[in-house]
Amino acid sequence: MNILHINTFDNKGGAARAAYRIHSSLKEIGVSSEMLVAKKKGVYDDKSIKEFHIPFLKSKKWLASKILSFHKKQNVSYISYNLFYSGIHKIINQSKADIVHLHWIGNEMISISEIRRIKKKIVWTLHDMWAFSGTEHYDDINYPGRYRFVYSKENRADEYNGIIDIDAWIWRKKKKYWRDVCFNFVTPSKWLAKCLSESSLFFGQEAVVIPNCLDIDIFKPAKNNYVQEKENYYSRKKLILFGAVRGKDNELKGFLLLKKALVNISSNASVKNLECIIFGGEKKDAFEVINGINIRDVGQINDDKKLAALYSSADVFVTPSLLEAFGQTASEAHACGTPVVAFNNSGLSDIIEHKKTGYLAEAFSSEDLAAGIAWVLADEERLIELGIQARKKAELAYNYETVGRQYKELYNKVLSS
Repeated sequence: MNILHINTFDNKGGAARAAYRIHSSLKEIGVSSEMLVAKKKGVYDDKSIKEFHIPFLKSKKWLASKILSFHKKQNVSYISYNLFYSGIHKIINQSKADIVHLHWIGNEMISISEIRRIKKKIVWTLHDMWAFSGTEHYDDINYPGRYRFVYSKENRADEYNGIIDIDAWIWRKKKKYWRDVCFNFVTPSKWLAKCLSESSLFFGQEAVVIPNCLDIDIFKPAKNNYVQEKENYYSRKKLILFGAVRGKDNELKGFLLLKKALVNISSNASVKNLECIIFGGEKKDAFEVINGINIRDVGQINDDKKLAALYSSADVFVTPSLLEAFGQTASEAHACGTPVVAFNNSGLSDIIEHKKTGYLAEAFSSEDLAAGIAWVLADEERLIELGIQARKKAELAYNYETVGRQYKELYNKVLSS
């Protein structure tokens, strides 16, 4: 059995990290697996990752930027058009792969029409909502649910004031070119599987739910405290950790709601001496104070061992995302023995067991988010038990062997169908 994974990047972004980990889990259980990416960052010393140079990529991105100027919409989600032919289907069809496993293929990795030219059996792990939406990778929080209907003038928000309804145009292209393509979908959460099944593009289609995996021998409770090594000052503090790609500048990750929660929690007598640390953004060491709570931005951390140590140093990890296909940072924190507080919506509800491994707050309520953080931190014995249960959850559900075998079982079913 030979598997070929297709992802735009090998390391940039959560989907790329998830795809690489799935690829690694298969190799660990003896499945022949390779990755084909449009941009190899060189972080992994792995010869099984190949780079495909897309012809005229800069020109295609320039053309996409021109389309973007007509695409005036309020949704803050990343968008992909995937209009331009890349020729990657020829490489895929010439490969020895028995199954081509698609992951995050945005940013003109492969065109919508080109996907139907793939002659291999296709497994597609969805890392967001793009496959069944228009151009958007996530639904619009203010005008939700358009993916459930045929994209039309009637369900287009008035604030989407572009001359052309580009989301509808892209949606129609998907409907036209994918009508006869047999996709075997995987989603990392039950929530995303439900969205797929409710979508107008793939109405009623079921997905196999397999969580994203991670190396639990790297992501584990660390003996050395990363932050305390940097500044012993933090040893007297309760540490709240927040992390996301683009850090606090990514609106979908909900940092503004965390800031409101910090205002609420600052007056809570049950928790004192709090610090908040942010990672994942391009800036580093930006300093802010909210009602006496220091917020420090430590920037991007590309080394998994350092990242695991940072998770381990935190008393609680908070991920107030508005939407998450899964919530990989939450599973990483759990693996490091750190309880997680999040909103009870989307994929994060699969990871966090309420009041067992963390706290699930009422969706988008900064008050309940603050209450959850306070609940986790207020009782030292409870905090320790939450961390123990979080680690157990990660060991059971997210290890390479468990997830790799679930994918191997799926591949066997696909090949025998």
